[in-house]
Amino acid sequence: MFATRSLLEFSRSPLLLTLLASLHVFRGRHLPEKREAIYAQSLELLLDIWERHKKKDDCNGDRTVRLSQELGMEQDQLLRVIAKLAFEVHKAQGEAGGTGRSVADIPGQMLMTALMDGPGSRDIRPKRLEEFLSCRAGILVDRGEGVYCFPHRTFQEYLAARYLTELDDNGTLIELTTQFPGQWREVGLLAAARSYEAYVPGFWDLIDGWCPDDLSESEGFDKFDESKLWGALMAGLAVAESVKIGRDMSDRRQVKLARLRAWLLRIVRGKELPALERASAGNALAKIGDPRFDTRVFYLPKEKNNGFIEVTEGVFLMGIQDALVPGPKALFDDQFKISSYYEMPYHKVKVPGFFIARYPVTKAQYRVFVQETGHENDEFEDYGDDNHPVSRVSWHDAYAYCQWLNSKDLFGGMKVSLPTEAQWEKAERWGTDTLYPWGNEIDSEQANYGDLSIQETCCAGCFQQGGNEDQPLDMIGNVWEWTLDHFHDTYDKAPDDGSAWIDTDAGESTPRVIRGGAFNSPAEDCRSACRSGSLPSYRDRDLGFRLVLLPGRQE
Repeated sequence: MFATRSLLEFSRSPLLLTLLASLHVFRGRHLPEKREAIYAQSLELLLDIWERHKKKDDCNGDRTVRLSQELGMEQDQLLRVIAKLAFEVHKAQGEAGGTGRSVADIPGQMLMTALMDGPGSRDIRPKRLEEFLSCRAGILVDRGEGVYCFPHRTFQEYLAARYLTELDDNGTLIELTTQFPGQWREVGLLAAARSYEAYVPGFWDLIDGWCPDDLSESEGFDKFDESKLWGALMAGLAVAESVKIGRDMSDRRQVKLARLRAWLLRIVRGKELPALERASAGNALAKIGDPRFDTRVFYLPKEKNNGFIEVTEGVFLMGIQDALVPGPKALFDDQFKISSYYEMPYHKVKVPGFFIARYPVTKAQYRVFVQETGHENDEFEDYGDDNHPVSRVSWHDAYAYCQWLNSKDLFGGMKVSLPTEAQWEKAERWGTDTLYPWGNEIDSEQANYGDLSIQETCCAGCFQQGGNEDQPLDMIGNVWEWTLDHFHDTYDKAPDDGSAWIDTDAGESTPRVIRGGAFNSPAEDCRSACRSGSLPSYRDRDLGFRLVLLPGRQE
Protein backbone atom coordinates (compact mmCIF):
# COMPACT_ATOMS: atom_id res chain seq x y z
CA MET A 1 0.00 0.00 0.00
CA PHE A 2 2.79 2.41 0.83
CA ALA A 3 4.74 1.88 -2.39
CA THR A 4 4.28 5.52 -3.34
CA ARG A 5 4.68 8.72 -1.34
CA SER A 6 1.16 9.70 -2.40
CA LEU A 7 -0.38 6.79 -0.53
CA LEU A 8 1.98 7.26 2.41
CA GLU A 9 0.80 10.86 2.70
CA PHE A 10 -2.81 9.64 3.06
CA SER A 11 -1.82 7.05 5.67
CA ARG A 12 -0.73 9.72 8.15
CA SER A 13 -4.31 10.86 8.76
CA PRO A 14 -6.88 8.44 10.26
CA LEU A 15 -9.64 10.18 8.28
CA LEU A 16 -7.74 9.92 4.99
CA LEU A 17 -6.70 6.35 5.70
CA THR A 18 -10.36 5.41 6.24
CA LEU A 19 -11.21 7.17 3.00
CA LEU A 20 -8.49 5.22 1.17
CA ALA A 21 -9.97 1.97 2.43
CA SER A 22 -13.42 3.02 1.20
CA LEU A 23 -11.97 4.10 -2.15
CA HIS A 24 -10.17 0.78 -2.42
CA VAL A 25 -13.54 -1.00 -2.27
CA PHE A 26 -15.39 1.67 -4.28
CA ARG A 27 -12.88 1.36 -7.15
CA GLY A 28 -12.74 -2.42 -7.32
CA ARG A 29 -9.75 -2.88 -5.01
CA HIS A 30 -7.47 -0.72 -7.10
CA LEU A 31 -5.83 2.54 -6.05
CA PRO A 32 -4.20 5.04 -8.43
CA GLU A 33 -0.56 5.84 -7.85
CA LYS A 34 -0.61 9.54 -8.72
CA ARG A 35 -1.62 11.93 -5.98
CA GLU A 36 -3.94 14.02 -8.14
CA ALA A 37 -5.86 10.93 -9.24
CA ILE A 38 -6.25 9.82 -5.63
CA TYR A 39 -7.74 13.19 -4.70
CA ALA A 40 -10.00 13.26 -7.77
CA GLN A 41 -11.45 9.83 -7.04
CA SER A 42 -11.69 10.50 -3.30
CA LEU A 43 -13.53 13.71 -4.03
CA GLU A 44 -15.98 11.87 -6.25
CA LEU A 45 -16.65 9.42 -3.42
CA LEU A 46 -17.04 12.16 -0.78
CA LEU A 47 -19.33 14.17 -3.00
CA ASP A 48 -21.49 11.13 -3.63
CA ILE A 49 -21.79 10.48 0.12
CA TRP A 50 -22.52 14.13 0.92
CA GLU A 51 -25.11 14.66 -1.80
CA ARG A 52 -27.38 11.74 -1.04
CA HIS A 53 -30.42 12.51 1.10
CA LYS A 54 -33.52 10.55 2.06
CA LYS A 55 -36.77 12.36 1.31
CA LYS A 56 -40.25 11.26 2.31
CA ASP A 57 -42.63 10.52 -0.53
CA ASP A 58 -46.25 9.99 0.51
CA CYS A 59 -46.94 7.57 -2.30
CA ASN A 60 -43.72 5.57 -2.58
CA GLY A 61 -42.07 5.86 0.85
CA ASP A 62 -38.50 7.13 1.19
CA ARG A 63 -36.58 7.99 -1.94
CA THR A 64 -33.03 9.27 -2.47
CA VAL A 65 -32.55 12.76 -3.81
CA ARG A 66 -29.39 14.74 -4.42
CA LEU A 67 -28.49 18.28 -3.55
CA SER A 68 -27.60 19.00 -7.17
CA GLN A 69 -31.14 17.97 -8.14
CA GLU A 70 -32.65 20.16 -5.42
CA LEU A 71 -30.57 23.10 -6.69
CA GLY A 72 -31.36 22.34 -10.32
CA MET A 73 -27.74 21.89 -11.41
CA GLU A 74 -25.56 19.06 -12.64
CA GLN A 75 -23.11 17.48 -10.21
CA ASP A 76 -20.12 18.92 -12.05
CA GLN A 77 -21.69 22.37 -11.72
CA LEU A 78 -22.09 21.81 -7.99
CA LEU A 79 -18.46 20.76 -7.81
CA ARG A 80 -17.35 23.99 -9.54
CA VAL A 81 -19.33 26.03 -7.01
CA ILE A 82 -17.62 24.21 -4.12
CA ALA A 83 -14.20 24.52 -5.80
CA LYS A 84 -14.63 28.30 -6.09
CA LEU A 85 -15.66 28.41 -2.45
CA ALA A 86 -12.54 26.44 -1.50
CA PHE A 87 -10.36 28.93 -3.38
CA GLU A 88 -12.01 31.91 -1.69
CA VAL A 89 -11.73 30.58 1.86
CA HIS A 90 -8.16 29.36 1.25
CA LYS A 91 -7.19 32.81 -0.01
CA ALA A 92 -8.93 34.54 2.90
CA GLN A 93 -7.22 32.20 5.35
CA GLY A 94 -3.81 33.17 3.98
CA GLU A 95 -4.61 36.87 3.97
CA ALA A 96 -5.71 36.62 7.61
CA GLY A 97 -2.31 35.22 8.55
CA GLY A 98 -3.43 31.60 8.83
CA THR A 99 -0.53 29.23 9.42
CA GLY A 100 -0.01 25.52 9.75
CA ARG A 101 -2.14 22.89 8.09
CA SER A 102 -5.57 23.77 9.48
CA VAL A 103 -8.75 23.89 7.41
CA ALA A 104 -10.57 27.19 6.93
CA ASP A 105 -13.91 27.98 8.54
CA ILE A 106 -16.76 28.45 6.07
CA PRO A 107 -19.59 30.57 7.52
CA GLY A 108 -22.96 28.93 6.86
CA GLN A 109 -24.36 32.02 5.18
CA MET A 110 -21.37 32.14 2.81
CA LEU A 111 -21.91 28.49 1.89
CA MET A 112 -25.66 28.84 1.31
CA THR A 113 -25.20 32.00 -0.73
CA ALA A 114 -22.63 30.28 -2.94
CA LEU A 115 -24.94 27.33 -3.51
CA MET A 116 -28.10 29.37 -4.08
CA ASP A 117 -26.31 31.77 -6.44
CA GLY A 118 -24.98 28.88 -8.50
CA PRO A 119 -26.08 28.03 -12.05
CA GLY A 120 -29.18 26.05 -10.94
CA SER A 121 -32.68 26.67 -12.28
CA ARG A 122 -34.87 25.56 -9.35
CA ASP A 123 -35.80 27.45 -6.26
CA ILE A 124 -34.79 26.11 -2.86
CA ARG A 125 -35.67 27.78 0.38
CA PRO A 126 -32.80 28.69 2.74
CA LYS A 127 -34.45 26.66 5.52
CA ARG A 128 -34.56 23.59 3.30
CA LEU A 129 -30.92 24.06 2.29
CA GLU A 130 -29.82 24.51 5.89
CA GLU A 131 -31.62 21.27 6.80
CA PHE A 132 -29.82 19.46 4.00
CA LEU A 133 -26.39 20.74 5.03
CA SER A 134 -26.60 20.23 8.78
CA CYS A 135 -25.04 17.23 10.49
CA ARG A 136 -23.74 15.69 7.28
CA ALA A 137 -20.38 14.12 6.50
CA GLY A 138 -18.67 14.15 3.13
CA ILE A 139 -17.10 16.92 1.11
CA LEU A 140 -18.25 19.47 3.70
CA VAL A 141 -18.53 18.92 7.45
CA ASP A 142 -20.86 20.77 9.84
CA ARG A 143 -18.77 22.16 12.70
CA GLY A 144 -21.83 23.48 14.48
CA GLU A 145 -23.02 27.01 15.19
CA GLY A 146 -23.46 27.71 11.51
CA VAL A 147 -19.85 26.96 10.51
CA TYR A 148 -18.70 24.38 7.96
CA CYS A 149 -15.31 23.18 6.73
CA PHE A 150 -13.72 20.68 4.40
CA PRO A 151 -12.92 17.31 6.01
CA HIS A 152 -9.17 17.82 5.64
CA ARG A 153 -6.80 20.58 4.55
CA THR A 154 -5.73 18.57 1.53
CA PHE A 155 -9.25 18.62 0.06
CA GLN A 156 -9.46 22.37 0.55
CA GLU A 157 -6.20 22.67 -1.40
CA TYR A 158 -7.22 20.22 -4.09
CA LEU A 159 -10.53 22.00 -4.71
CA ALA A 160 -8.77 25.37 -4.85
CA ALA A 161 -6.42 23.80 -7.42
CA ARG A 162 -9.38 22.64 -9.50
CA TYR A 163 -10.78 26.16 -9.49
CA LEU A 164 -7.47 27.67 -10.63
CA THR A 165 -6.99 25.17 -13.45
CA GLU A 166 -10.51 25.79 -14.71
CA LEU A 167 -9.78 29.54 -14.72
CA ASP A 168 -7.05 28.82 -17.28
CA ASP A 169 -5.06 31.67 -15.74
CA ASN A 170 -1.45 30.67 -15.09
CA GLY A 171 -0.61 34.21 -14.02
CA THR A 172 -2.74 34.04 -10.87
CA LEU A 173 -1.38 30.61 -9.96
CA ILE A 174 2.24 31.68 -10.50
CA GLU A 175 1.83 34.86 -8.47
CA LEU A 176 0.21 33.09 -5.52
CA THR A 177 2.73 30.24 -5.38
CA THR A 178 5.83 32.43 -5.67
CA GLN A 179 4.69 35.29 -3.42
CA PHE A 180 2.92 33.19 -0.76
CA PRO A 181 4.45 29.71 -1.08
CA GLY A 182 3.56 28.61 2.45
CA GLN A 183 -0.15 28.90 1.70
CA TRP A 184 -0.21 27.98 -1.98
CA ARG A 185 2.56 25.45 -2.62
CA GLU A 186 0.36 22.33 -2.42
CA VAL A 187 -2.41 24.05 -4.36
CA GLY A 188 0.08 24.85 -7.11
CA LEU A 189 1.45 21.32 -7.31
CA LEU A 190 -2.02 19.80 -7.46
CA ALA A 191 -3.03 22.32 -10.13
CA ALA A 192 0.07 21.40 -12.14
CA ALA A 193 -0.75 17.69 -11.87
CA ARG A 194 -4.30 18.34 -13.09
CA SER A 195 -2.93 20.42 -15.94
CA TYR A 196 -0.58 17.62 -16.99
CA GLU A 197 -3.40 15.09 -17.10
CA ALA A 198 -5.65 17.47 -19.04
CA TYR A 199 -3.28 19.03 -21.59
CA VAL A 200 0.47 18.36 -21.58
CA PRO A 201 1.50 21.47 -23.60
CA GLY A 202 -0.46 23.61 -21.13
CA PHE A 203 1.49 21.98 -18.30
CA TRP A 204 4.81 22.95 -19.91
CA ASP A 205 3.52 26.51 -20.38
CA LEU A 206 3.01 26.61 -16.62
CA ILE A 207 6.55 25.28 -16.06
CA ASP A 208 7.88 28.07 -18.30
CA GLY A 209 5.89 30.59 -16.29
CA TRP A 210 7.40 29.40 -13.04
CA CYS A 211 10.94 29.18 -14.41
CA PRO A 212 11.20 31.36 -17.52
CA ASP A 213 14.91 32.27 -17.50
CA ASP A 214 18.21 30.44 -17.61
CA LEU A 215 20.30 30.74 -14.47
CA SER A 216 23.20 33.09 -15.09
CA GLU A 217 26.53 31.78 -13.84
CA SER A 218 27.45 35.33 -12.84
CA GLU A 219 24.70 35.39 -10.20
CA GLY A 220 26.77 33.18 -7.90
CA PHE A 221 25.48 32.78 -4.36
CA ASP A 222 24.59 36.37 -3.63
CA LYS A 223 21.00 36.85 -2.52
CA PHE A 224 18.49 37.70 -5.20
CA ASP A 225 14.74 37.70 -5.72
CA GLU A 226 13.44 34.72 -3.75
CA SER A 227 10.33 34.54 -5.91
CA LYS A 228 12.56 33.21 -8.72
CA LEU A 229 13.79 30.44 -6.44
CA TRP A 230 10.26 29.57 -5.34
CA GLY A 231 9.16 29.52 -8.97
CA ALA A 232 12.00 27.19 -9.93
CA LEU A 233 11.22 24.96 -6.95
CA MET A 234 7.55 24.77 -7.92
CA ALA A 235 8.49 23.91 -11.50
CA GLY A 236 10.95 21.25 -10.40
CA LEU A 237 8.55 19.62 -7.97
CA ALA A 238 5.75 19.65 -10.56
CA VAL A 239 7.92 17.99 -13.22
CA ALA A 240 9.25 15.44 -10.74
CA GLU A 241 5.71 14.52 -9.69
CA SER A 242 4.04 14.33 -13.09
CA VAL A 243 6.57 13.74 -15.88
CA LYS A 244 8.22 10.47 -16.77
CA ILE A 245 11.72 11.57 -17.72
CA GLY A 246 13.15 9.78 -20.75
CA ARG A 247 15.56 10.19 -23.62
CA ASP A 248 12.66 10.28 -26.06
CA MET A 249 11.59 13.72 -24.80
CA SER A 250 11.78 16.46 -27.41
CA ASP A 251 14.88 18.66 -27.63
CA ARG A 252 12.80 21.64 -26.56
CA ARG A 253 11.73 19.93 -23.35
CA GLN A 254 15.23 18.66 -22.71
CA VAL A 255 16.33 22.32 -22.76
CA LYS A 256 13.65 23.11 -20.16
CA LEU A 257 14.87 20.23 -17.99
CA ALA A 258 18.47 21.45 -18.19
CA ARG A 259 17.32 24.91 -17.08
CA LEU A 260 15.39 23.40 -14.18
CA ARG A 261 18.35 21.28 -13.07
CA ALA A 262 20.55 24.36 -12.83
CA TRP A 263 17.99 26.24 -10.75
CA LEU A 264 17.29 23.30 -8.43
CA LEU A 265 21.00 22.81 -7.83
CA ARG A 266 21.28 26.53 -7.05
CA ILE A 267 18.53 26.10 -4.44
CA VAL A 268 20.25 23.07 -2.90
CA ARG A 269 23.57 24.90 -2.63
CA GLY A 270 22.14 28.23 -1.54
CA LYS A 271 20.92 29.58 1.77
CA GLU A 272 17.82 31.60 0.82
CA LEU A 273 15.22 28.85 1.17
CA PRO A 274 14.65 26.83 4.36
CA ALA A 275 16.31 23.45 4.78
CA LEU A 276 13.07 21.56 4.16
CA GLU A 277 12.68 23.27 0.76
CA ARG A 278 16.31 22.66 -0.17
CA ALA A 279 15.74 19.00 0.60
CA SER A 280 12.64 19.05 -1.62
CA ALA A 281 14.70 20.57 -4.43
CA GLY A 282 17.25 17.79 -4.00
CA ASN A 283 14.52 15.16 -4.21
CA ALA A 284 13.24 16.74 -7.41
CA LEU A 285 16.79 16.65 -8.83
CA ALA A 286 16.92 12.93 -8.10
CA LYS A 287 13.85 12.43 -10.28
CA ILE A 288 14.80 14.64 -13.22
CA GLY A 289 18.56 14.00 -13.13
CA ASP A 290 21.20 15.39 -10.77
CA PRO A 291 23.83 17.11 -12.95
CA ARG A 292 26.56 16.77 -10.31
CA PHE A 293 27.07 13.05 -10.91
CA ASP A 294 28.57 11.37 -13.98
CA THR A 295 26.49 8.46 -15.26
CA ARG A 296 29.44 7.32 -17.37
CA VAL A 297 31.77 6.96 -14.36
CA PHE A 298 29.66 5.02 -11.87
CA TYR A 299 27.78 8.19 -10.81
CA LEU A 300 30.89 9.67 -9.19
CA PRO A 301 30.90 13.50 -8.98
CA LYS A 302 31.76 15.50 -12.10
CA GLU A 303 34.58 17.26 -10.28
CA LYS A 304 38.34 17.26 -10.07
CA ASN A 305 39.53 13.89 -8.73
CA ASN A 306 35.94 12.62 -9.05
CA GLY A 307 34.97 14.66 -6.02
CA PHE A 308 37.85 13.77 -3.69
CA ILE A 309 39.28 16.69 -1.70
CA GLU A 310 42.82 16.86 -0.39
CA VAL A 311 43.40 16.80 3.37
CA THR A 312 47.00 17.83 4.01
CA GLU A 313 49.37 16.08 6.38
CA GLY A 314 49.38 17.48 9.87
CA VAL A 315 48.80 17.15 13.58
CA PHE A 316 45.39 17.73 15.12
CA LEU A 317 43.82 17.26 18.54
CA MET A 318 41.36 14.36 18.58
CA GLY A 319 38.53 13.80 21.04
CA ILE A 320 36.80 16.21 23.39
CA GLN A 321 38.51 18.97 25.32
CA ASP A 322 38.14 18.85 29.09
CA ALA A 323 36.68 22.35 28.97
CA LEU A 324 33.82 21.10 26.76
CA VAL A 325 32.89 18.12 28.94
CA PRO A 326 29.55 19.05 30.50
CA GLY A 327 29.15 19.81 34.16
CA PRO A 328 26.08 19.32 36.35
CA LYS A 329 24.17 22.20 34.70
CA ALA A 330 25.43 21.67 31.18
CA LEU A 331 23.43 22.31 28.05
CA PHE A 332 23.24 18.63 27.14
CA ASP A 333 21.73 15.75 29.10
CA ASP A 334 23.30 12.80 30.92
CA GLN A 335 23.69 10.89 27.65
CA PHE A 336 26.29 13.46 26.58
CA LYS A 337 28.22 12.89 29.80
CA ILE A 338 28.25 9.15 29.10
CA SER A 339 29.24 9.48 25.43
CA SER A 340 31.95 12.05 26.16
CA TYR A 341 33.71 9.38 28.22
CA TYR A 342 34.29 7.50 24.94
CA GLU A 343 35.97 10.63 23.50
CA MET A 344 38.78 10.85 26.08
CA PRO A 345 41.60 11.46 26.49
CA TYR A 346 42.01 14.50 24.26
CA HIS A 347 45.19 13.66 22.34
CA LYS A 348 47.43 14.64 19.45
CA VAL A 349 47.40 12.62 16.25
CA LYS A 350 49.69 13.11 13.25
CA VAL A 351 47.83 12.11 10.10
CA PRO A 352 49.57 11.67 6.72
CA GLY A 353 47.97 13.42 3.77
CA PHE A 354 44.99 11.82 2.03
CA PHE A 355 41.92 12.67 -0.03
CA ILE A 356 38.36 12.39 1.22
CA ALA A 357 35.11 12.29 -0.77
CA ARG A 358 33.11 15.52 -0.78
CA TYR A 359 29.90 13.50 -0.41
CA PRO A 360 29.01 10.18 1.20
CA VAL A 361 28.49 7.34 -1.27
CA THR A 362 25.08 7.81 -2.88
CA LYS A 363 22.39 5.28 -3.58
CA ALA A 364 22.96 5.56 -7.34
CA GLN A 365 26.70 4.92 -6.92
CA TYR A 366 26.09 1.88 -4.75
CA ARG A 367 23.47 0.44 -7.14
CA VAL A 368 26.03 0.24 -9.96
CA PHE A 369 28.26 -1.90 -7.73
CA VAL A 370 25.40 -4.22 -6.72
CA GLN A 371 24.17 -4.64 -10.31
CA GLU A 372 27.64 -5.32 -11.66
CA THR A 373 28.83 -7.71 -8.96
CA GLY A 374 25.61 -9.34 -7.79
CA HIS A 375 26.51 -8.39 -4.21
CA GLU A 376 23.71 -9.54 -1.93
CA ASN A 377 22.00 -6.46 -0.52
CA ASP A 378 18.54 -5.52 -1.72
CA GLU A 379 17.73 -3.58 1.46
CA PHE A 380 19.47 -0.40 0.27
CA GLU A 381 16.75 0.13 -2.35
CA ASP A 382 14.09 0.53 0.36
CA TYR A 383 15.13 3.98 1.48
CA GLY A 384 16.06 7.36 0.01
CA ASP A 385 16.41 8.80 -3.49
CA ASP A 386 19.30 8.21 -5.86
CA ASN A 387 21.25 11.32 -4.83
CA HIS A 388 20.84 10.60 -1.12
CA PRO A 389 23.55 8.83 0.87
CA VAL A 390 23.09 5.10 0.49
CA SER A 391 21.82 3.53 3.69
CA ARG A 392 21.02 0.07 4.99
CA VAL A 393 24.60 -0.94 4.26
CA SER A 394 26.74 -2.93 6.67
CA TRP A 395 30.45 -2.45 7.25
CA HIS A 396 31.04 -5.53 5.08
CA ASP A 397 28.88 -4.02 2.32
CA ALA A 398 30.88 -0.79 2.45
CA TYR A 399 34.21 -2.60 2.44
CA ALA A 400 33.14 -4.67 -0.59
CA TYR A 401 32.23 -1.49 -2.47
CA CYS A 402 35.74 -0.14 -1.84
CA GLN A 403 37.30 -3.31 -3.21
CA TRP A 404 35.12 -3.13 -6.32
CA LEU A 405 35.93 0.54 -6.99
CA ASN A 406 39.63 -0.22 -6.57
CA SER A 407 39.32 -2.78 -9.36
CA LYS A 408 38.33 0.05 -11.75
CA ASP A 409 41.76 1.72 -11.39
CA LEU A 410 40.32 5.22 -11.71
CA PHE A 411 42.72 7.13 -9.50
CA GLY A 412 46.20 6.73 -10.92
CA GLY A 413 47.38 4.08 -8.47
CA MET A 414 45.77 5.60 -5.39
CA LYS A 415 43.60 3.25 -3.40
CA VAL A 416 40.01 3.62 -2.25
CA SER A 417 39.24 2.82 1.35
CA LEU A 418 36.97 3.53 4.25
CA PRO A 419 38.57 6.24 6.41
CA THR A 420 40.27 5.52 9.67
CA GLU A 421 38.58 7.17 12.62
CA ALA A 422 41.43 9.71 12.86
CA GLN A 423 41.18 10.55 9.15
CA TRP A 424 37.44 11.03 9.49
CA GLU A 425 37.71 13.42 12.44
CA LYS A 426 40.59 15.41 10.94
CA ALA A 427 38.61 15.94 7.74
CA GLU A 428 35.43 16.77 9.61
CA ARG A 429 37.06 19.30 11.96
CA TRP A 430 38.90 21.05 9.13
CA GLY A 431 41.18 22.84 11.57
CA THR A 432 38.58 23.61 14.27
CA ASP A 433 38.49 22.56 17.93
CA THR A 434 34.86 23.38 18.73
CA LEU A 435 31.86 21.14 19.39
CA TYR A 436 30.92 21.34 15.72
CA PRO A 437 33.11 22.28 12.75
CA TRP A 438 31.43 25.72 12.56
CA GLY A 439 31.26 26.52 16.32
CA ASN A 440 29.68 25.37 19.58
CA GLU A 441 26.04 25.49 18.48
CA ILE A 442 24.02 23.70 15.81
CA ASP A 443 20.86 24.69 13.99
CA SER A 444 18.67 23.44 11.19
CA GLU A 445 20.56 25.37 8.51
CA GLN A 446 23.82 23.53 9.16
CA ALA A 447 22.98 19.83 9.24
CA ASN A 448 20.20 17.30 8.77
CA TYR A 449 19.76 16.03 12.33
CA GLY A 450 16.99 15.07 14.73
CA ASP A 451 15.71 18.55 15.57
CA LEU A 452 14.92 19.22 11.92
CA SER A 453 11.53 18.46 10.40
CA ILE A 454 12.98 16.52 7.44
CA GLN A 455 13.25 13.32 9.53
CA GLU A 456 14.77 11.32 6.68
CA THR A 457 17.91 11.41 4.59
CA CYS A 458 18.27 14.27 2.11
CA CYS A 459 20.33 14.72 -1.02
CA ALA A 460 24.09 14.96 -0.72
CA GLY A 461 25.33 18.54 -0.38
CA CYS A 462 22.06 19.99 0.88
CA PHE A 463 23.71 21.73 3.86
CA GLN A 464 26.53 23.80 2.47
CA GLN A 465 26.34 26.18 5.41
CA GLY A 466 27.91 23.33 7.33
CA GLY A 467 30.90 23.54 4.97
CA ASN A 468 32.02 25.24 1.77
CA GLU A 469 33.14 24.32 -1.71
CA ASP A 470 36.61 23.36 -0.45
CA GLN A 471 35.42 21.06 2.33
CA PRO A 472 33.71 17.69 2.55
CA LEU A 473 29.95 18.07 3.08
CA ASP A 474 27.35 16.29 5.20
CA MET A 475 29.86 14.84 7.66
CA ILE A 476 27.49 16.00 10.39
CA GLY A 477 24.02 14.42 10.26
CA ASN A 478 22.23 12.72 7.36
CA VAL A 479 23.76 9.26 7.97
CA TRP A 480 26.25 7.75 10.38
CA GLU A 481 29.42 6.78 8.50
CA TRP A 482 31.45 3.60 8.87
CA THR A 483 35.20 3.76 9.57
CA LEU A 484 37.87 1.05 9.50
CA ASP A 485 38.54 1.02 13.24
CA HIS A 486 37.32 -1.42 15.82
CA PHE A 487 35.40 0.32 18.59
CA HIS A 488 37.17 0.89 21.92
CA ASP A 489 35.64 2.48 25.02
CA THR A 490 38.29 5.23 25.23
CA TYR A 491 41.30 6.52 23.32
CA ASP A 492 43.67 5.10 25.89
CA LYS A 493 46.54 3.50 23.91
CA ALA A 494 45.04 4.59 20.58
CA PRO A 495 47.46 5.01 17.62
CA ASP A 496 48.89 8.53 17.24
CA ASP A 497 49.85 8.18 13.57
CA GLY A 498 46.36 8.26 11.99
CA SER A 499 46.24 4.54 11.32
CA ALA A 500 43.23 2.34 12.03
CA TRP A 501 43.01 0.90 15.55
CA ILE A 502 42.51 -2.77 14.75
CA ASP A 503 42.54 -5.60 17.28
CA THR A 504 44.34 -8.44 15.56
CA ASP A 505 42.60 -11.06 17.68
CA ALA A 506 39.12 -9.56 17.19
CA GLY A 507 36.36 -11.70 15.74
CA GLU A 508 34.19 -10.94 12.72
CA SER A 509 31.43 -9.55 14.95
CA THR A 510 33.60 -7.00 16.79
CA PRO A 511 31.92 -3.56 16.53
CA ARG A 512 33.36 -0.96 14.16
CA VAL A 513 33.39 2.78 14.80
CA ILE A 514 30.68 4.95 13.22
CA ARG A 515 30.85 8.73 13.17
CA GLY A 516 28.87 11.90 12.41
CA GLY A 517 25.33 11.28 13.61
CA ALA A 518 22.30 11.05 11.33
CA PHE A 519 19.00 12.67 10.37
CA ASN A 520 17.37 11.18 13.47
CA SER A 521 20.20 11.92 15.92
CA PRO A 522 20.09 14.44 18.77
CA ALA A 523 22.49 17.37 18.60
CA GLU A 524 24.98 15.81 21.02
CA ASP A 525 25.43 12.79 18.73
CA CYS A 526 26.40 15.09 15.86
CA ARG A 527 29.38 16.71 17.59
CA SER A 528 32.80 16.52 15.96
CA ALA A 529 34.16 14.27 18.70
CA CYS A 530 31.15 12.01 19.12
CA ARG A 531 31.77 8.35 18.35
CA SER A 532 29.79 5.18 18.55
CA GLY A 533 30.11 1.56 17.51
CA SER A 534 27.99 -0.87 15.54
CA LEU A 535 28.14 -4.53 14.63
CA PRO A 536 29.79 -4.83 11.21
CA SER A 537 26.85 -6.88 9.90
CA TYR A 538 24.28 -4.28 10.95
CA ARG A 539 22.18 -2.46 8.32
CA ASP A 540 19.92 0.47 9.14
CA ARG A 541 18.29 3.41 7.37
CA ASP A 542 20.59 5.88 9.14
CA LEU A 543 23.87 4.11 8.39
CA GLY A 544 26.04 4.80 5.32
CA PHE A 545 29.68 5.46 4.43
CA ARG A 546 32.20 7.77 2.78
CA LEU A 547 35.45 7.05 0.94
CA VAL A 548 39.06 8.19 1.17
CA LEU A 549 41.89 7.99 -1.38
CA LEU A 550 45.37 6.98 -0.25
CA PRO A 551 48.81 6.52 -1.81
CA GLY A 552 48.59 2.84 -0.79
CA ARG A 553 45.91 0.50 0.50
CA GLN A 554 45.02 0.64 4.20
CA GLU A 555 43.44 -2.43 5.81
